[in-house]
Amino acid sequence: MSTWLYDEHGVPRMRFIYDSRILDIEDNLVGCVSISEGAVYTSDLRHVGWFKNGLLRDNDGWVVAFTRDASDSDMPGLPDPMIPPNIPDPVSNLDSPNFPKPALPPEPYALWSAVPLGRFFD
Repeated sequence: MSTWLYDEHGVPRMRFIYDSRILDIEDNLVGCVSISEGAVYTSDLRHVGWFKNGLLRDNDGWVVAFTRDASDSDMPGLPDPMIPPNIPDPVSNLDSPNFPKPALPPEPYALWSAVPLGRFFD
């Protein structure tokens, strides 16, 4: 199963696959989530943010993306999500990586990050 990640305009840009992967719209691996902590990493295991309550936040606590069911007391107004493309979920073939220990999560802010979702994992 997967859920779409929407950018600040409500455009579906990436999918969170429940085996911990984050894929771009072309099914390229761009990142992973340490499910137990919610820490978000690039594909080369660089810690870049946090995923909690349907919100992807950068390391400053600002929102980068949201899911359709996002719910948090500290979040900006969310746009109506556009209808995502009908892309089947890929087969799970990921061995769980050894995630490095992340820093402590920052205070969450009800603001959008200056880094757009399309460049977040660069």
